[in-house]
Amino acid sequence: MRLLLIVDSYPPDTLNAAGRMMRELADCLIEQGHEILLVAPSPSIAAKFELVREGELSVLRARSRPAKGQSHLARGLAEIGFPVKLWSALSQTDWMRNSVDGVVWYSPSIFFGPLVAWIKWRYRAHAYLILRDIFPNWALETGTIKRGVVALALRAIAELQYLVADTIGIQAEKDGDYLSHLPPEKIQVLPNWVSKSREAISPPDWMQERWFTDNEIIVMGGALGPAQDPDVILRLASRLKARPTAIILIVGDGDRSAFFEESRRLGLENIVIKPGLDGPDFDLLLAKAKLGLISLHPDLRTQNVPGRFLSHLNAGLPTVASLNKNSQLFELFQQSQCGIAIASGDDDGFYEAAIRVLDHPKEREFLAANAKLLAKRFQPAEAARSILNRLGP
Repeated sequence: MRLLLIVDSYPPDTLNAAGRMMRELADCLIEQGHEILLVAPSPSIAAKFELVREGELSVLRARSRPAKGQSHLARGLAEIGFPVKLWSALSQTDWMRNSVDGVVWYSPSIFFGPLVAWIKWRYRAHAYLILRDIFPNWALETGTIKRGVVALALRAIAELQYLVADTIGIQAEKDGDYLSHLPPEKIQVLPNWVSKSREAISPPDWMQERWFTDNEIIVMGGALGPAQDPDVILRLASRLKARPTAIILIVGDGDRSAFFEESRRLGLENIVIKPGLDGPDFDLLLAKAKLGLISLHPDLRTQNVPGRFLSHLNAGLPTVASLNKNSQLFELFQQSQCGIAIASGDDDGFYEAAIRVLDHPKEREFLAANAKLLAKRFQPAEAARSILNRLGP
């Protein structure tokens, strides 16, 4: 089949989990003999669009305004323009002169609905929505946006993409509660996925610096916004000041300035912030770390299994997590024993779990072995199989 994959960010512009997952999915589909065009907006290219080959994968980048790391207003305006920018680029490529059998797109962003509707109409293609953070629901739950006209407009835009999709892949069964108004046959559970990266060729120089090599590195990767409840990390760092060898390393894209300023105001010199790393470098970091951290806002009811957590599993890195105890991710920790999950708000328990893992090598080995075992359930080949079954023969 000839398949179109759409995502709102892709390397080298960002190094987030969405771009990495879509690349892994594309590689898996190519291995099975399918022809793939991956499409993404890009604020860094000079031309209106750029079509390149990355191995067997064709990648089309369309010039757009920057979205990641911007204010809510600036990000919204940029994302509203994504469908037009991508449509303009696609309509000028030879790739689109032939048939398109299916389109697979990743949300967030919620604004690709009109573009996918055009592709479906033009090519009679099937459409599969990979729905991750259910927006604007999670933003309302965490107080990032308020109920009102803006929230209603965003919900209507999100509903459009649900209407356009033939199948919606959700992370966990409980996420289906948000989509109970849709036909149940339209919904499929599609967990996140991760694969082993190639070996890192030129890791960043700071991995050779003494603050990194001589200390116990505690890693938190990926996004760090309201949904991650960053105050939990600040409170943990404050408790860890009594352990001079413990360093919390925050790695990821986006604007971390407010978090950094607050950490310095509190005198937390044990927090280090670095830009996002590509897959091989991030995996190397995880191999050298002693502990991984996950934190999600206690009011977040959407079932979020962070992509970076799956990287922890693949690397065999024990993880301590602060989570809503009613979430399926909390249940996953309890059942798999890949780490220690603590109920949101239990700062003492979060700190004690971190110390326990750092102090006991045997327990780290036990958790690491379970993490690697659990990682086998989250492979891109399984995701590809599920998606292809819904797209048709």
